[in-house]
Amino acid sequence: GTVEVHQFDILLEFLVVSRTQDTIQNLTIELGTHGDLRLCERPQVYTLAPGEEITIKANMKVSSMEVGIIFGNLVFDSSKPGAADQTVIVLNDLHMDIIDYVHPASCNATAFRTMWQDFEWENKLTVATEIKSLREYLDHILKHTNMRCQAMSTSIAGEADFLSA
Repeated sequence: GTVEVHQFDILLEFLVVSRTQDTIQNLTIELGTHGDLRLCERPQVYTLAPGEEITIKANMKVSSMEVGIIFGNLVFDSSKPGAADQTVIVLNDLHMDIIDYVHPASCNATAFRTMWQDFEWENKLTVATEIKSLREYLDHILKHTNMRCQAMSTSIAGEADFLSA
């Protein structure tokens, strides 16, 4: 399978190949998520002839920067006499850290203020660090979160004991 990330959309593609001499009926991939990932629509149900292959696609939406987990099963009807009604193949979990796909961008001050008001940014954090310079600390945060500072570099020059937005 493959995973493609496009900003707030995740596209999963699974290649399923029938290597049996039997027709596989009611084949589907059941997906679930943990975190702020949401499955847009359930993958449809397929029937595979012997030796046939299909690509099953699933779309996910990302709604936050938190790490998300995608898990699932490949499920199909059993064709062997005396077997369980369905065969379930457990797929490996996918851990999605969306920060890996964030890229710095720019926007004008008006657009930034509008987006700032749309979200709840009232989170105050106390941080313990060995970094003594506020500017050095800001550069450190920007580097590790793949973000860009909206303030002009001249407006944050100088010495200060706190950072506020």
